[in-house]
Amino acid sequence: MPSSAILIDKISGIDVSHHDGVIDWSKVAANQIPAIRFGIAKATQGDYFWDSRFNYNWAGMKDVGIPRGAYHFFDCRIDPIKQARTFLNKVGSFPDLPPILDVEWLGDVVEPEPYKLSQLLDTCLSFIQQKTGRIPWIYTSMGYWNTHLPKNSNLTKKYGLWVANYRVDYPRLPSGWSSYWIWQWTEAGSVYGVPTAVDMNLWYGDEASWKKFLNDNSVPANPPPIVIEPPATGLPYDVKINTAVLTVRLSATMYSPVRGYVLAGQVVTILEISNLYWGKIMYNGGTGWINLKYTVRV
Repeated sequence: MPSSAILIDKISGIDVSHHDGVIDWSKVAANQIPAIRFGIAKATQGDYFWDSRFNYNWAGMKDVGIPRGAYHFFDCRIDPIKQARTFLNKVGSFPDLPPILDVEWLGDVVEPEPYKLSQLLDTCLSFIQQKTGRIPWIYTSMGYWNTHLPKNSNLTKKYGLWVANYRVDYPRLPSGWSSYWIWQWTEAGSVYGVPTAVDMNLWYGDEASWKKFLNDNSVPANPPPIVIEPPATGLPYDVKINTAVLTVRLSATMYSPVRGYVLAGQVVTILEISNLYWGKIMYNGGTGWINLKYTVRV
């Protein structure tokens, strides 16, 4: 799980709703560790709920210059076109982040069978894309998606992913996706200007990829895949970190104590291989181990 210290140079954001109370967006914009580079606000749910804080949050983010996004909480019981219209009528335009559909458990609602749910989602998302000219994102978790959607759903090829996965070193992706745009890594963040614990998110890549995304509406549905390659032979060799934040551990296991972190794009030298996918690196005057599944050889 990322720590405050290593978030200084990362592109961090928050997502909010009426549950977060009255947010002082000028204070949010002044937050230092981490700097808040984007915000996402809940707009609507089904065809029956309009978030009471959305207009305030939407205007507040714009006023302080924080790139913004909006999401709709999908209700499988409601006609998908009706839901899309409810969402679009509330938000209007999407100048920064694309429209987002929140796809997760909804209380005691009985979910339709997987292929039917996939069709409902696709109908809603394709309508949103047609009306906005933006490729929508889906917010979901591996647990929900792998349980309720078919393994061969074409949604993963057509739409982007905002993945939720807490208390891990790197996100586990739902079946069918090989990359993500944003990772919601905790529901318990602390940010100046937000009166409650708040959801925290990380952009998948570096500063250049962030700027390109904001200035290019022709971006693909998903960023380049996270390539998982078998470890190379011929030690030592260099690798580049291919995920937002990768934990450096004391020994070659995910249960080992944390020594620190390396960041997306950073190049390190692999000195030794252990347990197939763990590589030893020099770190802070000593050595540590990283999971090579989230690196590429350079």
